[in-house]
Amino acid sequence: MRTAPRIHLSKKDRVLLGAFAGTSREPSRFVYRARIVLMAADGLDNQEIASRLGITRQRAGRWRNRFADLGIEGIKNDAPRSGRPPVITKCKKTRTANLTQNQLPESGRWTRRKMAEVSGLSASTVGRIWKERGIKPHVRANKLTAEEKEEAALRLYRFRMSLADILDQADSGEFR
Repeated sequence: MRTAPRIHLSKKDRVLLGAFAGTSREPSRFVYRARIVLMAADGLDNQEIASRLGITRQRAGRWRNRFADLGIEGIKNDAPRSGRPPVITKCKKTRTANLTQNQLPESGRWTRRKMAEVSGLSASTVGRIWKERGIKPHVRANKLTAEEKEEAALRLYRFRMSLADILDQADSGEFR
């Protein structure tokens, strides 16, 4: 018969887990995990922990073992799960993002459809890439430097004509 590993907590770990177990700010799954480890450190077996917390014996054993192997970091995060590998590689995403930001199409701005045609991805995928990277090609940003802005403002100030001057010239026929 297998026996559960004994849990020995340092004072620091016990205080930290006690704080997590007694809070409502942490996700409930982490609170449960902290309670399981604290009860295991007090010498309770998995069946007793399970009955006190209203969980299964296997769940209590899983988190006891994970803490014994990895410490607090082991119970903070879930283990990576298997799943389908990503179809769109990071390279394709980076290439699409760089193309969007560094090259303009003939029409002057990118749309999801145009980028989908160029990149070979679907319009929905292009939209997801833009969203996760915060790219908004429909928003035109003023890309002038501070010096260029100042120079443009001075030019406008020097060469502007008041509305009254323009209307006077238009009435007199001088302005065409």
